[in-house]
Amino acid sequence: MPNACLRRRITQLAVVCAILAAAPLLAILLPVNTATVPILWATYSPPIGALMTLAFWAGMGSSPIAWRLAGLVGGSAYVAVWLSLSDALAFRDERPMAAIYRQSWTPLLIIALLVFGMFAILRLRLQLSDNVGAMPTRSSNRFQFSVYHLLVVTSVAAVVLALMRGARGSEPADRGIESWQWWAGAALAIVTFFANTAGAACAGLGPQNVVRNSALVLLISALLGAALAFALRHDEVGAWFFAGGVATMVLPTVVILASTLWLRPCGIRLIRHRSTS
Repeated sequence: MPNACLRRRITQLAVVCAILAAAPLLAILLPVNTATVPILWATYSPPIGALMTLAFWAGMGSSPIAWRLAGLVGGSAYVAVWLSLSDALAFRDERPMAAIYRQSWTPLLIIALLVFGMFAILRLRLQLSDNVGAMPTRSSNRFQFSVYHLLVVTSVAAVVLALMRGARGSEPADRGIESWQWWAGAALAIVTFFANTAGAACAGLGPQNVVRNSALVLLISALLGAALAFALRHDEVGAWFFAGGVATMVLPTVVILASTLWLRPCGIRLIRHRSTS
Protein backbone atom coordinates (compact mmCIF):
# COMPACT_ATOMS: atom_id res chain seq x y z
CA MET A 1 0.00 0.00 0.00
CA PRO A 2 2.68 2.62 0.80
CA ASN A 3 3.52 5.02 -2.07
CA ALA A 4 6.37 7.49 -2.34
CA CYS A 5 4.30 10.38 -0.94
CA LEU A 6 3.09 8.27 1.98
CA ARG A 7 6.55 6.97 2.85
CA ARG A 8 7.99 10.49 2.80
CA ARG A 9 5.24 11.98 4.93
CA ILE A 10 5.26 9.10 7.41
CA THR A 11 9.00 9.62 7.88
CA GLN A 12 8.44 13.35 8.46
CA LEU A 13 5.57 12.59 10.84
CA ALA A 14 7.74 10.17 12.81
CA VAL A 15 10.41 12.85 13.26
CA VAL A 16 7.83 15.39 14.46
CA CYS A 17 6.30 12.90 16.90
CA ALA A 18 9.75 12.05 18.25
CA ILE A 19 10.29 15.76 18.96
CA LEU A 20 6.83 16.16 20.51
CA ALA A 21 7.62 13.29 22.87
CA ALA A 22 10.19 15.55 24.56
CA ALA A 23 7.55 18.20 25.37
CA PRO A 24 7.34 17.16 29.07
CA LEU A 25 10.83 18.58 29.57
CA LEU A 26 9.27 22.04 29.23
CA ALA A 27 7.93 21.46 32.75
CA ILE A 28 11.45 22.12 34.04
CA LEU A 29 10.94 25.81 33.21
CA LEU A 30 7.86 26.15 35.43
CA PRO A 31 7.41 26.18 39.21
CA VAL A 32 5.24 23.39 40.57
CA ASN A 33 2.12 24.78 42.24
CA THR A 34 -1.65 24.68 41.86
CA ALA A 35 -1.65 27.47 39.29
CA THR A 36 0.86 25.79 36.99
CA VAL A 37 -0.30 22.17 37.29
CA PRO A 38 -2.73 22.46 34.31
CA ILE A 39 0.14 23.80 32.19
CA LEU A 40 2.34 20.94 33.32
CA TRP A 41 -0.42 18.53 32.28
CA ALA A 42 -0.52 20.19 28.87
CA THR A 43 3.16 19.36 28.31
CA TYR A 44 2.29 15.67 28.76
CA SER A 45 -0.44 15.80 26.10
CA PRO A 46 1.65 15.89 22.85
CA PRO A 47 3.54 12.63 23.61
CA ILE A 48 0.26 10.94 24.53
CA GLY A 49 -1.19 12.08 21.21
CA ALA A 50 1.88 10.78 19.37
CA LEU A 51 1.60 7.41 21.12
CA MET A 52 -2.13 7.11 20.32
CA THR A 53 -1.29 7.89 16.68
CA LEU A 54 1.23 5.07 16.74
CA ALA A 55 -1.35 2.74 18.32
CA PHE A 56 -3.77 3.55 15.48
CA TRP A 57 -1.21 2.73 12.77
CA ALA A 58 -0.10 -0.39 14.64
CA GLY A 59 -3.67 -1.60 14.83
CA MET A 60 -4.71 -0.71 11.27
CA GLY A 61 -1.42 -1.12 9.39
CA SER A 62 -0.63 -3.84 6.88
CA SER A 63 2.88 -4.77 8.06
CA PRO A 64 3.42 -8.08 9.92
CA ILE A 65 1.84 -7.87 13.36
CA ALA A 66 5.14 -8.66 15.08
CA TRP A 67 6.74 -5.57 13.55
CA ARG A 68 3.76 -3.41 14.45
CA LEU A 69 3.74 -4.61 18.05
CA ALA A 70 7.50 -4.11 18.33
CA GLY A 71 7.13 -0.56 17.06
CA LEU A 72 4.35 0.15 19.54
CA VAL A 73 6.29 -1.23 22.49
CA GLY A 74 9.40 0.68 21.41
CA GLY A 75 7.41 3.88 20.91
CA SER A 76 5.85 3.64 24.38
CA ALA A 77 9.29 3.00 25.88
CA TYR A 78 10.66 6.07 24.09
CA VAL A 79 7.81 8.31 25.30
CA ALA A 80 8.30 7.00 28.85
CA VAL A 81 11.93 8.18 28.81
CA TRP A 82 10.87 11.83 28.51
CA LEU A 83 8.02 11.51 30.99
CA SER A 84 10.29 9.96 33.59
CA LEU A 85 12.95 12.61 33.02
CA SER A 86 10.32 15.29 33.53
CA ASP A 87 9.18 13.66 36.79
CA ALA A 88 12.74 13.40 38.04
CA LEU A 89 13.81 16.93 37.11
CA ALA A 90 10.66 19.08 37.26
CA PHE A 91 8.93 17.38 40.20
CA ARG A 92 12.15 16.59 42.07
CA ASP A 93 11.31 12.90 42.37
CA GLU A 94 14.11 11.36 44.44
CA ARG A 95 13.28 7.71 43.80
CA PRO A 96 15.66 5.56 41.71
CA MET A 97 15.40 6.36 38.02
CA ALA A 98 14.43 2.78 37.23
CA ALA A 99 11.40 3.04 39.53
CA ILE A 100 10.33 6.35 38.00
CA TYR A 101 10.71 4.94 34.50
CA ARG A 102 8.76 1.80 35.35
CA GLN A 103 5.92 3.90 36.79
CA SER A 104 5.82 6.00 33.60
CA TRP A 105 6.16 3.17 31.08
CA THR A 106 3.71 0.66 32.57
CA PRO A 107 0.48 2.69 32.16
CA LEU A 108 1.59 3.97 28.75
CA LEU A 109 2.23 0.44 27.51
CA ILE A 110 -1.07 -0.87 28.88
CA ILE A 111 -3.12 1.93 27.30
CA ALA A 112 -1.25 1.65 23.98
CA LEU A 113 -1.80 -2.11 23.82
CA LEU A 114 -5.49 -1.77 24.69
CA VAL A 115 -6.03 0.87 21.99
CA PHE A 116 -4.04 -1.30 19.57
CA GLY A 117 -6.30 -4.23 20.35
CA MET A 118 -9.44 -2.18 19.80
CA PHE A 119 -8.20 -1.04 16.39
CA ALA A 120 -7.19 -4.59 15.55
CA ILE A 121 -10.83 -5.55 16.13
CA LEU A 122 -12.03 -2.63 14.00
CA ARG A 123 -9.96 -4.06 11.13
CA LEU A 124 -12.80 -6.53 10.71
CA ARG A 125 -15.00 -3.63 9.56
CA LEU A 126 -12.62 -0.89 8.40
CA GLN A 127 -9.51 -0.79 6.25
CA LEU A 128 -6.91 1.70 5.06
CA SER A 129 -6.79 2.20 1.30
CA ASP A 130 -4.83 4.47 -1.03
CA ASN A 131 -7.02 3.73 -4.06
CA VAL A 132 -9.12 6.91 -3.89
CA GLY A 133 -10.54 6.50 -7.36
CA ALA A 134 -12.12 3.18 -6.51
CA MET A 135 -13.95 4.48 -3.45
CA PRO A 136 -17.72 4.91 -3.62
CA THR A 137 -18.98 8.48 -3.60
CA ARG A 138 -22.25 9.82 -2.33
CA SER A 139 -24.23 12.51 -4.00
CA SER A 140 -25.68 13.81 -0.75
CA ASN A 141 -23.67 15.66 1.88
CA ARG A 142 -26.56 15.95 4.31
CA PHE A 143 -25.85 15.21 7.93
CA GLN A 144 -27.67 11.91 8.51
CA PHE A 145 -27.86 9.41 11.32
CA SER A 146 -29.02 5.83 11.02
CA VAL A 147 -30.54 3.76 13.82
CA TYR A 148 -27.15 2.04 14.15
CA HIS A 149 -25.42 5.38 14.71
CA LEU A 150 -27.96 6.37 17.37
CA LEU A 151 -27.48 3.06 19.17
CA VAL A 152 -23.70 3.49 19.17
CA VAL A 153 -23.86 7.11 20.41
CA THR A 154 -26.34 6.36 23.19
CA SER A 155 -24.40 3.26 24.28
CA VAL A 156 -21.11 5.16 24.48
CA ALA A 157 -22.81 8.04 26.32
CA ALA A 158 -24.32 5.61 28.85
CA VAL A 159 -20.94 3.96 29.48
CA VAL A 160 -19.19 7.32 29.89
CA LEU A 161 -21.82 8.66 32.31
CA ALA A 162 -21.76 5.46 34.37
CA LEU A 163 -17.97 5.47 34.61
CA MET A 164 -17.95 9.20 35.40
CA ARG A 165 -20.35 8.75 38.31
CA GLY A 166 -18.48 5.69 39.54
CA ALA A 167 -15.09 7.44 39.41
CA ARG A 168 -16.36 10.58 41.13
CA GLY A 169 -18.26 8.82 43.90
CA SER A 170 -20.62 10.44 46.35
CA GLU A 171 -17.76 12.02 48.32
CA PRO A 172 -13.99 12.38 48.09
CA ALA A 173 -12.29 9.12 48.98
CA ASP A 174 -8.99 7.32 48.73
CA ARG A 175 -8.37 6.61 45.03
CA GLY A 176 -5.87 3.82 45.54
CA ILE A 177 -5.63 1.01 43.04
CA GLU A 178 -7.75 -1.23 45.27
CA SER A 179 -10.74 1.14 45.12
CA TRP A 180 -13.65 1.04 42.66
CA GLN A 181 -13.17 4.75 42.00
CA TRP A 182 -9.65 4.15 40.71
CA TRP A 183 -10.75 1.40 38.31
CA ALA A 184 -13.73 3.40 37.08
CA GLY A 185 -11.47 6.39 36.43
CA ALA A 186 -8.92 4.21 34.60
CA ALA A 187 -11.67 2.67 32.45
CA LEU A 188 -13.05 6.13 31.67
CA ALA A 189 -9.59 7.34 30.62
CA ILE A 190 -9.12 4.33 28.31
CA VAL A 191 -12.56 4.82 26.73
CA THR A 192 -11.75 8.50 26.24
CA PHE A 193 -8.39 7.83 24.61
CA PHE A 194 -9.84 5.25 22.25
CA ALA A 195 -12.88 7.37 21.33
CA ASN A 196 -10.72 10.41 20.64
CA THR A 197 -8.19 8.41 18.61
CA ALA A 198 -10.83 6.61 16.56
CA GLY A 199 -12.80 9.80 15.98
CA ALA A 200 -9.74 11.80 14.91
CA ALA A 201 -8.59 9.03 12.56
CA CYS A 202 -12.03 8.69 10.95
CA ALA A 203 -12.36 12.46 10.59
CA GLY A 204 -8.88 13.01 9.15
CA LEU A 205 -8.89 10.02 6.81
CA GLY A 206 -12.59 9.75 6.06
CA PRO A 207 -13.76 9.92 2.42
CA GLN A 208 -15.49 13.32 2.78
CA ASN A 209 -16.81 16.09 5.09
CA VAL A 210 -13.41 16.51 6.73
CA VAL A 211 -13.97 19.99 8.21
CA ARG A 212 -17.35 19.13 9.71
CA ASN A 213 -16.19 15.81 11.11
CA SER A 214 -13.02 17.34 12.54
CA ALA A 215 -15.04 20.00 14.36
CA LEU A 216 -17.34 17.32 15.78
CA VAL A 217 -14.39 15.25 16.95
CA LEU A 218 -12.86 18.21 18.80
CA LEU A 219 -16.23 18.98 20.40
CA ILE A 220 -16.70 15.38 21.53
CA SER A 221 -13.11 15.33 22.80
CA ALA A 222 -13.82 18.40 24.92
CA LEU A 223 -16.98 16.80 26.33
CA LEU A 224 -15.13 13.59 27.17
CA GLY A 225 -12.36 15.64 28.76
CA ALA A 226 -14.96 17.49 30.84
CA ALA A 227 -16.43 14.15 31.95
CA LEU A 228 -13.01 12.89 33.05
CA ALA A 229 -12.17 16.17 34.80
CA PHE A 230 -15.52 16.07 36.60
CA ALA A 231 -14.93 12.45 37.61
CA LEU A 232 -11.56 13.42 39.12
CA ARG A 233 -13.20 16.37 40.96
CA HIS A 234 -11.13 19.02 39.23
CA ASP A 235 -14.15 21.32 39.42
CA GLU A 236 -13.74 21.46 43.21
CA VAL A 237 -10.26 22.94 42.83
CA GLY A 238 -11.22 25.72 40.42
CA ALA A 239 -12.20 26.64 36.89
CA TRP A 240 -8.56 26.86 35.76
CA PHE A 241 -7.88 23.37 37.06
CA PHE A 242 -11.00 22.02 35.36
CA ALA A 243 -10.08 23.71 32.07
CA GLY A 244 -6.63 22.14 32.31
CA GLY A 245 -8.17 18.70 32.70
CA VAL A 246 -10.28 19.26 29.58
CA ALA A 247 -7.28 20.55 27.60
CA THR A 248 -5.27 17.47 28.61
CA MET A 249 -7.74 15.35 26.63
CA VAL A 250 -8.23 17.75 23.72
CA LEU A 251 -4.55 18.34 22.91
CA PRO A 252 -3.76 14.66 22.16
CA THR A 253 -6.79 14.62 19.86
CA VAL A 254 -5.39 17.65 18.04
CA VAL A 255 -2.07 15.83 17.56
CA ILE A 256 -3.83 12.71 16.19
CA LEU A 257 -6.08 14.76 13.91
CA ALA A 258 -3.17 16.81 12.59
CA SER A 259 -1.22 13.58 11.95
CA THR A 260 -4.01 12.06 9.87
CA LEU A 261 -4.60 15.29 7.97
CA TRP A 262 -0.88 15.44 7.18
CA LEU A 263 -1.14 12.05 5.46
CA ARG A 264 -4.45 12.73 3.73
CA PRO A 265 -2.92 14.42 0.61
CA CYS A 266 -1.19 11.11 -0.20
CA GLY A 267 -4.60 9.63 -0.99
CA ILE A 268 -4.88 7.28 1.97
CA ARG A 269 -8.42 6.85 3.36
CA LEU A 270 -10.11 4.91 6.13
CA ILE A 271 -13.07 3.09 4.59
CA ARG A 272 -15.34 0.14 5.21
CA HIS A 273 -14.50 -3.27 3.88
CA ARG A 274 -16.40 -3.92 0.70
CA SER A 275 -18.14 -6.85 2.35
CA THR A 276 -19.58 -4.60 5.11
CA SER A 277 -20.38 -1.47 3.07
